[in-house]
Amino acid sequence: MPLATHLANLGSRSVFLTQGEERTAAYLAEERQHLLALFPDGIVEKTYDVVLLLASTPSTSTA
Repeated sequence: MPLATHLANLGSRSVFLTQGEERTAAYLAEERQHLLALFPDGIVEKTYDVVLLLASTPSTSTA
């Protein structure tokens, strides 16, 4: 995902609504620098882990 898209997604989180524009901009600028060091081509690789838990109940017979 492009870095700009990733940062836009971060900036849309509710925590930033209470931080104010200046603090949000400072955080996103710092995050941009950090991520560019890790992903110099500007494409952020995201990995997702999925945990699937299933529960079963005893079958009931109507016969």
